Amino acid sequence: ISASSPSWHHPPRISLRWKNEKSGADAALSEAYDYKIISTSRLFTNFPVPNSRILDLLPGSTSPIASVATGNGLTAATAGSEASFTITAKDAFANDRELEEDSFTVIVSGPGNFRINTLPSPSPSMPGTYVVSYIATVSGSYQVTVRRASAGGLKGEYFNNMWLLGDAAVSSIDQQVAFDWGDSSVAPSSANNSQYTGSDYMSVRWSGLFKPELSEIYTFFVSADNGVRIYVDGSISVDQWEVQVGGEYNATLAATAGLMYEFILEYRHVTGNATVYLSYSSLSIAKRTVPSSRLFNNAQ
Repeated sequence: ISASSPSWHHPPRISLRWKNEKSGADAALSEAYDYKIISTSRLFTNFPVPNSRILDLLPGSTSPIASVATGNGLTAATAGSEASFTITAKDAFANDRELEEDSFTVIVSGPGNFRINTLPSPSPSMPGTYVVSYIATVSGSYQVTVRRASAGGLKGEYFNNMWLLGDAAVSSIDQQVAFDWGDSSVAPSSANNSQYTGSDYMSVRWSGLFKPELSEIYTFFVSADNGVRIYVDGSISVDQWEVQVGGEYNATLAATAGLMYEFILEYRHVTGNATVYLSYSSLSIAKRTVPSSRLFNNAQ
């Protein structure tokens, strides 16, 4: 295949030559192509669209899996000396959150029932980063547990037996524990769940974290028919599991504002009307139902 270069007055030409193997004859095909002016349908200009602007893309919700904890306080410490580490909040795509709105809880446990519930402090110079400090005095192995929780209620697990055995028939996030089921199914507020649970011989476990707004002594009140158990900050505070009649029970917590405290309420119902209410009070707070803004779940 050969092509001739065009001169200023001749169009370009292209020719194709081949040889017939049987006859030995040569053949040739050639054609001339004229120059063409590019059509306006193939040419474009661009104009800015009104109100075009630079987009600020914010990070997504905090991911417990992508967030990281780093520092010597996670691997080694000296008795009597302060140990520390940092928590960096990230979204699912590993973007730094850079927002001081996450709720982290840190538990340090070790020999001799040693247990510290410490409050991560937001870094003043690095938003989205939290500093954790603690002091232990007994040598040995320690467990440092870092979790992030979501506000909006406790995790409720509903069992079709009175002993919290096996898998829950229904699980939900209950914004408040304030139920009067009467003789109906013991189930979350959603009507779609009532078909999976019964009305008698039931049990429920609500678990999560409590975050006080004030540094005061809080009293939790549980009014229930029938039995209850209450765990606050890792210890059982009320054990009225086997009672057969309704009653009100209370537990206290000397709380520090902003700190996250483990909270578990277990409820057991035999027969008849089923009710359970969780409320609280303090020196500055009149007795009322514990609001969802103080209750956290999905600690990971």
